[in-house]
Amino acid sequence: MNTVLSLFNRLLRWALWLVAGLLIFAALYVSVGRQFTPLVAEYREDIEQALQQRFQQDIQIEQLIGDWRGFSPVLEARYATLGKGDSALQVETLQIQPNVLGSLLARELRLTAVTLDGLQIHIEQD
Repeated sequence: MNTVLSLFNRLLRWALWLVAGLLIFAALYVSVGRQFTPLVAEYREDIEQALQQRFQQDIQIEQLIGDWRGFSPVLEARYATLGKGDSALQVETLQIQPNVLGSLLARELRLTAVTLDGLQIHIEQD
């Protein structure tokens, strides 16, 4: 009986250390992410290229802002133009969620989701 109680205490202690370690790791991940996310504006051209490859069309971004929501970074591309010429679409905001783990493993930018906000379409009738 004493050995079972000793084993239970040891497992409980290891579980508490594991939980504490995970909480510390999560706090460090979020705090470092919040510090470096605003610096993403310097990588506007790289993000434009990644979006061009994903959508298979020209994309121009006027302003890129980094933000952090929950446990993941969110990039906001403001005043983006999708395409060229008369068929170009003006988008007020593109919200881009990068795949952090996939990007680190592949050593290139991987995207999880891209959301369009404020899409403006002008239709001309002949």
